[in-house]
Amino acid sequence: MQRVIKISEKQGINFIPFPVDFKTSKNNPKYFSLQINRNINHFQIGLREHLSTLWLKLLNRV
Repeated sequence: MQRVIKISEKQGINFIPFPVDFKTSKNNPKYFSLQINRNINHFQIGLREHLSTLWLKLLNRV
């Protein structure tokens, strides 16, 4: 959500952020897990978010 907020602020759009499309649930533990598939999935989601933010910074859009 931070990426969207920064992009909209740069374009002069004011809005109230409202979280949707949650990737976590109450049953999702926030501690280390030995379930490799879950760990790889979480890593992919985080990496995708960080890379997209980095890409937008390189393009000077954020």
